Amino acid sequence: MSMEQKQIYQCDEDGVWDRQLKFARPDPHVDGEWLIPGGCTDVAPPELSEHQAAVFAGGEWSVVVDKRGVVFWLPTGERAVITHIGVDLPPGALEADPGPTEAQRWAAYQALAQAELDFSDRVSIRCSKAGVAYPQDWRDRDAVLRGVMRAGSGDPDQPLPERPAFPSNT
Repeated sequence: MSMEQKQIYQCDEDGVWDRQLKFARPDPHVDGEWLIPGGCTDVAPPELSEHQAAVFAGGEWSVVVDKRGVVFWLPTGERAVITHIGVDLPPGALEADPGPTEAQRWAAYQALAQAELDFSDRVSIRCSKAGVAYPQDWRDRDAVLRGVMRAGSGDPDQPLPERPAFPSNT
């Protein structure tokens, strides 16, 4: 650093140091004085580690948590992002995506079961139009699918029953 500049530390309107290297120039009118812009100080900030920020207030530095931009998941499975300095992860938060909840997985499984029931309805209509009885293997399958739809929860990893062969002459 030359005698023609002095290292300074610029802060935002909340006093948070921007971590950029800046220099003040000498005051051309007062020997030994420096032109230090507003929001800057020549007091060196403390050493910081990851997820920390230095805040200058009242002539001194303090260190606060800085997790701005950190993505986390609440225990409900909701995704959130920290947007303010001084905010830490809430209790029970996860920094890795936990994936869908059991309730969400079950709802997705039920949606698949409903789609299969809708398909069965079309087969039933085809049978009716062709004058063919709706086969028992299709009825049995529909009963299982309706059981899935009535259940409040269950094992979404269990495969849904397979579609039987299409009824003849439909």
